[in-house]
Amino acid sequence: MKPELDTYLSLCTQVYDISLPTPPDEEYAFFKSYAAQADGPILEPMCGTGRFLLPLIQDGFDVEGFDASIHMLSALHQKGLRNQLKPNVSLNFIENFESSGKYHLIFIPSGSFNLITDIKEITAALTTFYDLLSPQGILLIELITLNATPKHPGTWRRDRWNIDSNSFILASAKEEPLKENVSHTTCLYELVENNIITKTETEIVKIRLYSADEFKIILINAGFKKVTEIKAFDRSKKPDSSDKDIVFECQK
Repeated sequence: MKPELDTYLSLCTQVYDISLPTPPDEEYAFFKSYAAQADGPILEPMCGTGRFLLPLIQDGFDVEGFDASIHMLSALHQKGLRNQLKPNVSLNFIENFESSGKYHLIFIPSGSFNLITDIKEITAALTTFYDLLSPQGILLIELITLNATPKHPGTWRRDRWNIDSNSFILASAKEEPLKENVSHTTCLYELVENNIITKTETEIVKIRLYSADEFKIILINAGFKKVTEIKAFDRSKKPDSSDKDIVFECQK
C-alpha cells in the first residue's frame, strides 16, 4: 500500500459531500443505464463518498467499490448506515486491488481518473481494469479534456459551505498554469466554529488533462480493442471538439 493520501482529507471530504450530496439526474441516469445492462457484478474504483455507488445499491445493483481516501470512505459508511446499507467497499489504490471474480462493468465518473497523473501509473491502472473485466465487460471512464484548461490561473477563489448554524468551512482554491498537461491547484480549507478558525487543511490537487485522441491511444495500448467516445451524458451522441468532458466506453 502506498503512503496515506495527502489529499481528500477530512475538511475536503465534508465540502465534497455538502456541495455534491447526490449525483445530477442526467449523470446518474447515464451510468445507471450501463448498470442495468451489465447483468453481473459492478465495480466503482475511486468511489469517494458513494455519491453514485450508494444510489445504485439502493436501486438493487450488485456494486462494490474502493477508494484511497480513508476520509471519503468513512463518509460513505456513515451515509450507508443512515440508509441501512452495508456497502462492500475497501481502502485501496488501484494497483493494490485484487478480486477473485470478474466484473461486467467498471465505471469511474466525475473525472476521478484524471487524478492519476503519472503515465506509468495510468497505464498500470488501465491494465488492472482490463484484467478485472469479464470477456464481454465494459470499462466506462468520464474524462476531463484539455478544453477544461484553467482560463484564469493564479487567482484565488473562495466559497463558504455551511455545516450548521454555528459552523462552516471556507474553501479557497488557486489554480496554476498548466504544465505538461497537468493542472496543479492549491486548496485551503478552514473550519470556522463560533467565529473561530479551529482547523485548517492544505492540499495540492493535481489532475492530468487529455486530448481525446491521446487518451484513446493510451487505452488501446493497455489492450482494449474497442474504444468508443460518447458525449457526456448522452449515449446516442458523439462528443464535440469543444467538450470539457468525454466518456470512453472500452471493451476487450
